[in-house]
Amino acid sequence: MIVEMLTPDRLQQAFQLVCDAALRADNVGLDEYPTINHFEKLVRRSKAAVGLRSMDDGSLDGVIVVSPCTYARSCRPTLCTLVVMTSTSVSTTDAWRDVVDVAMDTARRLPEMYSACVMNVFVTCISRILALREAGFMITACIPYTGKLAGFHDYVSNYIMFTDLGNVPRPPVTFYC
Repeated sequence: MIVEMLTPDRLQQAFQLVCDAALRADNVGLDEYPTINHFEKLVRRSKAAVGLRSMDDGSLDGVIVVSPCTYARSCRPTLCTLVVMTSTSVSTTDAWRDVVDVAMDTARRLPEMYSACVMNVFVTCISRILALREAGFMITACIPYTGKLAGFHDYVSNYIMFTDLGNVPRPPVTFYC
């Protein structure tokens, strides 16, 4: 796979990848990104949006978005949120674990020097949970009834998974934001 910044010309293709993942109930809710504008907002507020291209045919096989974490209670959070969406060819293989490593490395290398990250994972996505556990993530919370997934009649619960990135946190902020 080729890792590159997600460019505006690939945004429509990335959004289609997100829609496909939602239809497969692959850790994307049916109403999570109802329009391309919602997905664009995610990319715009991110610190990094990365596309993963296939070396074979150049198609977009994955998207990684790194954003400041909404769970951090600071205007300069040392915690980030990772959003990872992949195509079927990646989702159904062990390559998804490699994508998690790329996502963590992307967050680790940003100028913000994030010290830790979280990912939201629907409880039905067992292979995602196991891959994240293997990467060092741990379940820190379960939020009931968080999203509507394809193939499920009721809302599905969500795990918040956390891992340390190994960066030393920045000194505490001593002034008001």
